[in-house]
Amino acid sequence: MVRLLVIADDFTGALDTGIQFAEYGAATRLLTATEIDGTTFPDGEAEVLVIDAETRHLSSKEAYRRVYRLTRQALEDGVRYVYKKTDSGLRGNIGSELKAVMDASGENFLAYLPALPEMNRVTVRGIHYIEGIPIAETEFGKDPFEPVTSSAVLDLFREEDVPVKLYPRQDFYQTKDCRGVIGIFDSETQEDIQRIAAYLQSSGQLRVMAGCAGFAAVLPGTLGLRKRPVCVPALRRQMLIACGSMNPITRRQIEYGEALGYRRVIMTPEQQLEEGYLDGLEGRRWLEQIDGCFRQSDVVMIDTGVSGGREAGQYRKDHGISLEQARIRIAERIGNVLKKLLEKNCERTLMIVGGDTLMGFVSQTDCREITPVCEVEPGTVLSSMKIGERSVWVITKSGGFGGKELFQTIVEKIEVWRSAERTCCDSIS
Repeated sequence: MVRLLVIADDFTGALDTGIQFAEYGAATRLLTATEIDGTTFPDGEAEVLVIDAETRHLSSKEAYRRVYRLTRQALEDGVRYVYKKTDSGLRGNIGSELKAVMDASGENFLAYLPALPEMNRVTVRGIHYIEGIPIAETEFGKDPFEPVTSSAVLDLFREEDVPVKLYPRQDFYQTKDCRGVIGIFDSETQEDIQRIAAYLQSSGQLRVMAGCAGFAAVLPGTLGLRKRPVCVPALRRQMLIACGSMNPITRRQIEYGEALGYRRVIMTPEQQLEEGYLDGLEGRRWLEQIDGCFRQSDVVMIDTGVSGGREAGQYRKDHGISLEQARIRIAERIGNVLKKLLEKNCERTLMIVGGDTLMGFVSQTDCREITPVCEVEPGTVLSSMKIGERSVWVITKSGGFGGKELFQTIVEKIEVWRSAERTCCDSIS
């Protein structure tokens, strides 16, 4: 029976939160569907069900409706806890989605902990910081699709008709007298989060809650989920990395990998956006060239030229393709590239960077269920994906996670796992 539902707004977020429970050993299931069909919420062996609701790029009203339906249905079907996963970079429809959870549940209090201390993302006096810098002044404030315009967490709720209260870091909290309030908690360390979670549990206020992977990491023990052993697989040495994110953090990772000798394939505007490109002679030859890159390096990176993109921008304008249409088309194109390369060789380990890119891959391969296994690095998740009759190992991360050396660190860790001759669990083989 599902005890906890996690509702994420994009795919990488679903995985980096779901892994907090899977790595603990709790039976965790991740669905790619944006809604659950039928009248009964899925049950079975899973204690934790993670759903990618794909609300990141929806309007606030549509995001509200989708989250409201999922929350209401889950609670009516006996799910005990609902966790609304939010982006640690404050992107998306956070205000309307948290209001949806409150309205659907009828609860008097929803605790929201935005911090992810493990990655130096903290909340102090209601201001969200990354590496000590207010988030709106970082690269997240320059995001071409969804720039963060304010570092004040309260501003996420400016358009919402719901009481919001800030809770500064302190030794004792008083929340029991709240009525219909969303409480925003400061936290600078994982110990802060653990202490707040313990308080909320003792006061009976964890039925609905929200935050990123930082808050989720303390919930398995706090909620008393069952602990089981977790096995780590020995992965294939060859790794294909697909980057669709335009985040400058991703750009630095790609450029660092290229300097190490990893083969980099930059997609042309036609390869990114031209309809039917992969089915033509030129497209088929290009795929053969990518496959041949593995004769020169065990690591091959495909990206969209995130360091500039002027040519793609001009192509988009010349062909009347909007920025939003381009975002979707590029994600689907990369997904289709990976699908075709998998058909040639399904033994390689995949790494997919960016939530849109991952969703494009899932939609193109018709993957309907994912089993998260372990966290390779903070915010970087290894999962087994069932595609047809095959299981494929895929490493995923958000575009905004990790230092420039991340790809190298992952390659080295895979080699350590291989040397240790570890094998995967029967449940995911």
